[in-house]
Amino acid sequence: MKSTAILAIAASAVLSVASAQELLSFGAPIGSTVWTAGQDATISWSNSCDDLTATSFPVTLQIQRPDKVQDPVAGLAPLGTIDCAKPGSITIKVPTTVATGSNYSILVPRTGAGLLS
Repeated sequence: MKSTAILAIAASAVLSVASAQELLSFGAPIGSTVWTAGQDATISWSNSCDDLTATSFPVTLQIQRPDKVQDPVAGLAPLGTIDCAKPGSITIKVPTTVATGSNYSILVPRTGAGLLS
């Protein structure tokens, strides 16, 4: 039987680059976004991080714990990779292995330089 989990992305995704003190503004997903397991979904951003040395970063799915801390969804590979050298979007396939819920968000970490979202 195929899973039909629905994920509601709880909050706007914002990528903040600590070293550059700028924000990468996401247009999708936003707080009201609903993703359906097994379907395509879009992650889009409207500005760039072209002043950084590296501009490609993995996108991971996070889930909020009862104490409001966000953790990566266990056992799940990154959803895809964004290249923020210019505004753009990627299409990802929503995993079929995650539970239905409304406490999900995306995270774009910057390796070696701390948190980016």
